[in-house]
Amino acid sequence: MNKLANRSRRIQITTEGLSRKQAIIPITKTYANLIINKASMYASLINGLLRSAKLNTCSEFIKLCPGNISIITNNVLAPSNLSIIEKYFKSINGINKEESLFLHLPQSKLYLKITSILFIKPDSNKLTHEDISNSI
Repeated sequence: MNKLANRSRRIQITTEGLSRKQAIIPITKTYANLIINKASMYASLINGLLRSAKLNTCSEFIKLCPGNISIITNNVLAPSNLSIIEKYFKSINGINKEESLFLHLPQSKLYLKITSILFIKPDSNKLTHEDISNSI
């Protein structure tokens, strides 16, 4: 019984898949202001489109980010479902139809940079992968 209680208190730190549930539209500042002024209306209209497509996703809100607009959703959208929202934004009055608006999912690239480690051995030779593996 005590082991079960400890398991329920454990905090999950990592998640599988995308950690951000959003679709991103790179857009000019002029068009971004046009959309942000009526963001709540657009979010509810997007929800209607997603429901009519029988998706279990809804847009929670639309926010302005530097250089783009983010549509925050309750689930991660499949790339095939982005066209529904993309077509809607292209149909908004005041947006140039020839403007290349396209939605995409967030893509993160993470890396680890290790600093302050000497890469030359005392005998003036460079460290190799084997040197590091053998020292562990």
